[in-house]
Parts: sequence; C-alpha cells; structure tokens
Amino acid sequence: SDNVDPVIVGFQEQVSAVVVGVKAVIKRAIEEGTNMVLEGIHIVPGFIDSAYFENAFVVPLVITVKDEEIHRSHFYIREVETEGIRPFKKYRSNFGNIRKLGEYIENLSDKHNVSKISCYNLDVTVSLVLEEIIKKVITQNV
Repeated sequence: SDNVDPVIVGFQEQVSAVVVGVKAVIKRAIEEGTNMVLEGIHIVPGFIDSAYFENAFVVPLVITVKDEEIHRSHFYIREVETEGIRPFKKYRSNFGNIRKLGEYIENLSDKHNVSKISCYNLDVTVSLVLEEIIKKVITQNV
C-alpha cells in the first residue's frame, strides 16, 4: 500500500526482532515458575500469540502519556538520571515519530483488548497499575 509509514514499518521490524528474546525470557520464567515484569517500548500488543502464555498468568498493560509536555519532560528526566547515556536532544529531535509510535501502540492495545493506563504522575500511575493487576488476579480466581 502507498500509505505505509516507514517509521511504523521500521518499528514493526524492531519489535519482531526483540520478540524473539522476549519469548525466550517468558518461556524460561514459565518453566521456572518465576514472577516478573517485562516492560519496554518494543513489547507491543499482538506481536506474541496469547497461546504462548497458556501456562502463565499475564496482565498486559500499555502506559500512555496523553500530555505532550509531560511526555517531553520524561526524556529530560531520563537524560539526567542516566547521566546523558540517553540524550534528551536525540529524543527531542525524534519526538514526532515517538508520538506516532505511541499512537500506533495505543491502537494495537485497543485492537487486542489490552488495558491502557494514562500516566500523569508516577505515583498515581504505579497505583493504577497495581489496581489493574489486583483486579485481574481477583477475577482470575473467582
């Protein structure tokens, strides 16, 4: 199709490559009965078949940042926390594409019925994530 976005296509290729390692980590955790949290921009709804998790209890979530200024500030904070290893200027220059990828991931979360949590404040976001996990645990055990 002519309206294929090269940013999205490139991201899909990256996700497909990362998924190989993610599946190996998941498989090992299931075999060992280990609890874990997997997070990252390249762990995207729909790229791992849910059948892969049949022996695990999984709570998929997508954290969103609707406010562009709050989102932009995350990159500055990250630069300070990592002492420049993840430079703010690089993220700022690619911010439009980062937002585009966020929208793409949000659309996939809707398509695959994955809960989304809006991030405005870290403490509130952590509380909402825990609430979502507890809700899933309770409904699983009913």
